[in-house]
Amino acid sequence: MKNKPSPLTEPAASDHSSFTADRSQLAAQQLDALVRAGGCDLHMHTTASDGSDSPESLFDRVCQNKLRSFAVTDHDVMQSLQPIAKLVAEACEAGLTCPIFVPGVEVSVSEDRELHLLAYFPLGDDVLLEHFLEEQRQARHHRNIDMVTKLQSLGYAITLDALIDKGQGVVGRMQAAHLLTERGYTRSIHDAFERVLGFGKPGYVERPRPSLKAAITQIRRCGGVPVLAHPAIYKWCDESAIVSPRLINHLRDARDKGLLGVEAFHGETSLIANLEVSAAACFLGLLRTCGSDDHGANKKALTLYSGETHFFQIRETLVTGALIRDEAGLYLLARRSTPGHGCGQWELPGGKVEAGEAPESCLKREIQEELGVDATIGPLVSLLTHAYDHVRIILAVFETHLSSQDFRLTAHDQLTWKTASEALEMDLLAADIALFAQLNR
Repeated sequence: MKNKPSPLTEPAASDHSSFTADRSQLAAQQLDALVRAGGCDLHMHTTASDGSDSPESLFDRVCQNKLRSFAVTDHDVMQSLQPIAKLVAEACEAGLTCPIFVPGVEVSVSEDRELHLLAYFPLGDDVLLEHFLEEQRQARHHRNIDMVTKLQSLGYAITLDALIDKGQGVVGRMQAAHLLTERGYTRSIHDAFERVLGFGKPGYVERPRPSLKAAITQIRRCGGVPVLAHPAIYKWCDESAIVSPRLINHLRDARDKGLLGVEAFHGETSLIANLEVSAAACFLGLLRTCGSDDHGANKKALTLYSGETHFFQIRETLVTGALIRDEAGLYLLARRSTPGHGCGQWELPGGKVEAGEAPESCLKREIQEELGVDATIGPLVSLLTHAYDHVRIILAVFETHLSSQDFRLTAHDQLTWKTASEALEMDLLAADIALFAQLNR
């Protein structure tokens, strides 16, 4: 397909001096459409920060991989965005098939530890973030001075001039890793981070960073979309069908601070962890993006996605389940009698979350419709994900208390109370098996 270069289509606006939440939400919708269309890679780096490819080389690779859309997200700097946008425009003007380009940047924030935040500007306006980024670059420069001093105290003959000369834009630990490797102190860039420059290592120097909330606020004021990068890298995932509670809690906290999205699919993350992050984001109503985190030769294990890459090939459904327990510690199960998937199998009462509906509201409605009683919805017990043949279920299970047991069944023909162990002996829906296995531990 042929596309015009970024920015993407936007409604007319007469005043760009202030940006509302609506503008960021519109930009988020644009990103969502690109990700769902497939062939999308929204996280890559050039020589402007810690990538090995020039803008021209990176764009050549983007075209070779037949990506439909992409973003460049260098650290704290946007100097590659204009050259990339020019290359896209020239390709379009020449009648070539060209991908949609989304301006972006990656910034580091502090939230009890270092986190990375991606900022996307599919409607343009990226220049409005420049003052904020300049502050981050100054903080990085002062950290580099301290880092060089520390490396020298450890016996590494590294100078600030050599560090600066090693980069073409923003410089930092990646350029230091190159110097350590080239001068024989470490075996590789990876070894340099593992033994010297990584967090907690002898040569690591902390630098002042904005808080997560402050960075999110700045990005949204500029009409951008703040997206948390690679949460699995922070060890928030359990790499299980049951989503890690700490992942949910961290993402919920970030969402409450204004975060709009999360990088659910990342090139350095396992498939099961990607699906775990995706399930948590879906439950919390966060935009899910995808990014290879390509650094060219500087991170050989990572490589650009391609035009064939698609993370939403099968339909997804967010459903709720009611964990109802009696005084004896038995759980209520219902046998589905309505035609279609699951007919004749046992399950937790509950059902599909409709568009715009909160999971808790959905479950309250479903209990009334299925059992004919009112319910009080308690805290989330478990969030899990399971793929059937043509649909991926994301199941949110809540502690639930019923107003009475004077049931009026509609979708089920039988109810029973069982222990977790007994439930596992029954013909359960597959999505419920992992839950009862967890309860049975």
